[in-house]
Amino acid sequence: MRNLYDNLINRKEKVSFHMPGHKGKMLEGMNDFLENILKIDVTELSDTDDLYHANNIIAEGRNNLALFSHAKKSMYLVNGSTSGIVASIMSVLDENDKILVEKNCHKSVINGVRFARGKSVEVECDGVCEQEVLIENLKKDSSIKAVLITRPNYYGIYQPIEKLVEYCHENNIKIIVDEAHGTHFALDCFDKNAMQLGCDISINSYHKTMPAFTQTAAINFNCEDELIDKTMSNLQMIMTSSPSYIFMTSVEYAIDYCTKNENKYAELKEIIDWFYSEIEGLDFIRKAPIQKNCKRDFTRIVLECDNPSDVNEHLIKNRIYIEMIDDKNLVLISTIADEKKDFEILLEALRSYKKSDSTKTYKTYDYLLNKIIANDIVIYPPGKIFAKKNSTINQEQIDELNDLSSKGVNILLK
Repeated sequence: MRNLYDNLINRKEKVSFHMPGHKGKMLEGMNDFLENILKIDVTELSDTDDLYHANNIIAEGRNNLALFSHAKKSMYLVNGSTSGIVASIMSVLDENDKILVEKNCHKSVINGVRFARGKSVEVECDGVCEQEVLIENLKKDSSIKAVLITRPNYYGIYQPIEKLVEYCHENNIKIIVDEAHGTHFALDCFDKNAMQLGCDISINSYHKTMPAFTQTAAINFNCEDELIDKTMSNLQMIMTSSPSYIFMTSVEYAIDYCTKNENKYAELKEIIDWFYSEIEGLDFIRKAPIQKNCKRDFTRIVLECDNPSDVNEHLIKNRIYIEMIDDKNLVLISTIADEKKDFEILLEALRSYKKSDSTKTYKTYDYLLNKIIANDIVIYPPGKIFAKKNSTINQEQIDELNDLSSKGVNILLK
């Protein structure tokens, strides 16, 4: 019985504008990699090294990983970026210590604080929190030990952080960057990544924007050895003791492919700019504006539209799958695996869209009024916590949940 396998093989997807970054395509060198996949699915032996005590081929791979990431040291994360975020928070906080975070951070950040038995000081911003706002909050509370920011966010938006990094270093505050959506920033054709900007720790998801298998990730360090050792120790508790060599070699492949084909990013930008110019004639959809004092990674396509849920359903009917929707946007992930023909198919589908007049039913959350929730309510994607477990839900929150639900936003609640 191979139900999962059969269903995945029989999917009728025409175009992928979501992760993983390889987009299911046989890229240059991928055929050789896949032909040998059973040979590289090995365990830790005398000649295959040990992930947590590397001194041979994995050590060399980690050195190359650090070189690519502009880091002092790097480590493969075989349990995804979540493991790196949790381990890094556990390493910078003792019990009851405080960490400054953005309120719209990924749920793994809050779970990391829970594991550390620390306290999160949450800054609420409309979009990305500017560095001046974060510095102001740090100045208000000198007991804060660390700050964790997301850069870029799910929408590809990122802010300058040089002043924040300088302030943190001057005041012995550790700065961690959830750079899951910015792994490709290590390439020369993009703005500087977290390591180049002097942050202490950064976490990358290789599968999100580069041609690597889902769950592949890495953690990078530019901090003192004591913190590196502490984080490595925590990773051993969090991650599997049977690391996947397929995952680690997939990261190697992604780095090799992207560095050898860096010129393709200029070609991709031309295609995306062409696509934006073509949708200018459509009255229901437009290129989303960029937050003031911020930039957007050009590979992240954010389209503001009148009815994201309805448009997304139309795309699915045309076998086009995108990364996510929210109450007013479609979010698409593009990588150098994409070709102009993919955008032409997308454009054709958008041009054929007609607003639906049908009335749709949606789940309502009125039953939660004044209830204490046992688990977090999560908007996923992007994975931000709407309401924390053990909190009491009020009418304002119910109204917002109902509104999000009516617009097709995915809400996770158990």
